[in-house]
Amino acid sequence: MVVDIVFPGWVPFKDLAIAEDVPDFIKSHEQALSYPFDTLVAGHLTRLGTRQDGVMQIEFVKDLKSSAIYATN
Repeated sequence: MVVDIVFPGWVPFKDLAIAEDVPDFIKSHEQALSYPFDTLVAGHLTRLGTRQDGVMQIEFVKDLKSSAIYATN
């Protein structure tokens, strides 16, 4: 069970799930994916997730970070 990190079928809510520590929010995806699992209970949403939901979201968050860096340069 990983709550407020991966949002199956959704993007992270406003302000990356109101993360106060964005680098640790990003690292928490990698930590969650380090465990062997097939089904993800993410909390707050209406469906269960899969490992692929975690992979897709970390790719989204990394793309978002890259875009923010590009936009500030």
